[in-house]
Amino acid sequence: MCTLTYLPKENEGYFLTSNRDEHINRNAAILPQVYKHGEINILYVKDAKAGGTWLAAADNGFAVCLLNGAFVKHFPEPPYRRSRGLVLLDFFEFNDFNLFAQLYDFKGIEPFTLVVFSNQRTISELRWDGTTLHQKNLDGNLPHIWSSATLYDMDIRLKREEIFHSFLVNNLHITVADLIKFHHFSSANANHTSIKLEPNLNGVQTISVSCIDFDNHDFCMHYEDLINQNTSSIDLVTGLLPNRL
Repeated sequence: MCTLTYLPKENEGYFLTSNRDEHINRNAAILPQVYKHGEINILYVKDAKAGGTWLAAADNGFAVCLLNGAFVKHFPEPPYRRSRGLVLLDFFEFNDFNLFAQLYDFKGIEPFTLVVFSNQRTISELRWDGTTLHQKNLDGNLPHIWSSATLYDMDIRLKREEIFHSFLVNNLHITVADLIKFHHFSSANANHTSIKLEPNLNGVQTISVSCIDFDNHDFCMHYEDLINQNTSSIDLVTGLLPNRL
């Protein structure tokens, strides 16, 4: 929900890895499962409070990730009409980025960033700042990193881009395990920026790490609950535990 990296594979497929930064007392999420939404099967970790999610992949070839905030930190003005995690799942009612952007009612929803990935490695980014919708496309043949605007200012976001680039330069043949390890990176040095958020004065920290491995037209999700020390892996097509670490 708050840090996302995208890494294309050499030939086809990609990795998506996400850190969820939340209050330590938030209810534990439901471990990843495959849910039926109409005619589509969607794999995601379900938020126990609102029923939505921050990272999902479907058997129609789309994967979607949510980050809090648009461009800058905003002041929350609840009540909001709908949870942002449910907005992510609403995307699968459209299964088309342009239609979703044109037809969905974003009014009354807290600012967010939604990134949509297709099985053709196209990337579409949508940012809702509470008033205006902003859209752009990104090159799916290049790696990318996103950081939530609600927790990380521009200077920190740029520093994190440098850390991610350094990780890619210094590591060849990157695996799921490598990416999860990177998302655990924490620096005690004030001159460096962590990827994993350590507990702050507001009780917010990285509470989970999720990694989606897309390959051969199938998705596998690997999930770590850092608070309860639970791990889980599941394959979208078979619903079984994969061995792709």
